[in-house]
Amino acid sequence: MISARHAMLRQAQEYFHSLLLGVVKWDDVEVDKAIPIPSVRGQRDQGMVRDLVVARFNGFKMELASPFDDVGWPMGRVSVTRGPWSIEGPLDAATWHRIAEFIKDQKAQGDGDGDTAGGTDWGR
Repeated sequence: MISARHAMLRQAQEYFHSLLLGVVKWDDVEVDKAIPIPSVRGQRDQGMVRDLVVARFNGFKMELASPFDDVGWPMGRVSVTRGPWSIEGPLDAATWHRIAEFIKDQKAQGDGDGDTAGGTDWGR
């Protein structure tokens, strides 16, 4: 059985190859280590997100959250941030197309203004 983390990474990689070919290489993407969430015996609800993948590339920060029944994102969520600009939506094809356009637009504006999306120790 494939984990939610690996499934989200595979989906992101596929969309990078199909929508961002020549714009961003998947090899430039650095994925943060998984943060283990200790399980609590007898409790299914352990927070708003079951699994979270954080990846960084070319000044962008991408977060992929696995689906959770009561949050309002039944398919999961993806968000991409670069500096003060961001885009967010469910993990579906339409959102990936919007994200690809967002990344292309931000790259066209220049590579020097995206470093505020975080470094290797962002948010820790």
